[in-house]
Amino acid sequence: MLVMGRRSEWLEQFLTRRNVYSRCDVVGYSPKHPSGGASANERLHFLRANLNALELPPETYDAVWSDESFFGVRDLQHLSSQIARALKPKGLFFGYEYVGPGQVAIGRVQREAIAAAYSLIPLRYRSRGRTRLRRLGPAIARNGKHHDEPGSIGSPPSIVPILRDHFRLLQCRALGGTILQFVLRDIAGNFRSEDRTAASVLEMLFAIEDALVDSGELPSDFALIVGKAK
Repeated sequence: MLVMGRRSEWLEQFLTRRNVYSRCDVVGYSPKHPSGGASANERLHFLRANLNALELPPETYDAVWSDESFFGVRDLQHLSSQIARALKPKGLFFGYEYVGPGQVAIGRVQREAIAAAYSLIPLRYRSRGRTRLRRLGPAIARNGKHHDEPGSIGSPPSIVPILRDHFRLLQCRALGGTILQFVLRDIAGNFRSEDRTAASVLEMLFAIEDALVDSGELPSDFALIVGKAK
């Protein structure tokens, strides 16, 4: 397997715990292995590479995993083609990606929805900060952690159409995030699993976002993508 562009090690740890690979290459920065090389797990290997100029061996991997690594890459055509080239004939690409607009493209409807949803949160759950509309990127809270946005704040390239040039997409599922990545930024830690009221507030926020995305009023900012190389 290949895991791309990681800023943390949760994905390779997840795969390791489930013993789903014989070898896993991790391309990109690793806090514990900044220079690359093997880890204590002999099946796990860390490599340093620029995703804009990545060269991968052909027909090598049974699976390639990308977790928010496409946003901010300038040459997505090159990266997408390299991933397709590196997959074995029956290999699969799995991507969890930010597919929303850049900062300059956030529209009035989205801003109004963010402000309205935030205003519905009880004050005691807002204690750690305010929603910051000026910053943009994949910052949705996941597993109790926040993910910072990439450096680019302009409109990103169209990730899904570029992937379609090199892959037959088996799944492209909208996951929302259009409201929640802003509303929950800085305050997600206030919503404890043992707090029933907090859980109810989160369910309300999820329902608001789902309704607006499902109705077409707002697009989805995140997508789960599964594809096979053409």
